[in-house]
Parts: sequence; C-alpha cells; structure tokens
Amino acid sequence: RLVGVIPSTNWKGELQLKVDPHARVEKADNSEEGDIGLFDFRARWNVVGRVAYTTFKSGVGKNGKPWARKGVVLLDDTGRISVEGWDNAWPSIFNTFKQGDEIAVLNVSLDAWAIDVKANLEKGSSIYVVSRTDD
Repeated sequence: RLVGVIPSTNWKGELQLKVDPHARVEKADNSEEGDIGLFDFRARWNVVGRVAYTTFKSGVGKNGKPWARKGVVLLDDTGRISVEGWDNAWPSIFNTFKQGDEIAVLNVSLDAWAIDVKANLEKGSSIYVVSRTDD
C-alpha cells in the first residue's frame, strides 16, 4: 500500500509516483476502505488562484546548452502553489500577468517533495485569465 504518495505524469505522459520522506510503502494483505486502484487516481489537475508573483530562472546545462524556466506563484484562501514550466511552454499571456490577477491553469501534473507541492506546466496544459486586478 502506498500512503502519502503523489501521483503524477512526466513530460512523456508516463505515470510517476512521487515518494518523499513523508510517504510510506506498507505491506497490505487486503484492501481497506479508501484504497484505490493503481489506475483510479487523478494524475492531472486544474489550479486557480491570484498571482502573487512570477519567476524566471535560467542557466547553462552540463551539455553547454542554455535553459530557461518560468513560473507563477498562486494564492487562494487555502494556501499557495507554484506553477513552473520550460520557458517555451508558457503562452504569451504569461507576460501580461500582474499581481492580483486571478488565473486558471488547467491540466497540470503535480510534483511534490516533503510539504512543497508544485504544479508542472506541460504539453497539453493551458492558462486562462479569470479576472484582472484593474477590472
């Protein structure tokens, strides 16, 4: 039995199970209430929140090729989540985000380590502005 594992997909759409120090693998002799099958969980999610700030990081990989990633940190009344993705995965609307804009990011995969959960913008993800701060 996998307890506290984060189901996700990688960039190729393959199933991944994220196991961090807070997750457990237990021997299970039979199923318990609340158990789900390996293919009965959600690997893609939708997140909505207000823009706190955007991020950008870049560098040069071991192979000498430059890389760049963008992100946005979203807040709502339940907490915060960061959404990250490769620079070329973000639509041009990213450049118009202002603090306080409410946006929806659809069809993201989750990534987690310990208590830090983030959403990965990947092929098939989309972004919509729900409302602007100056509306």
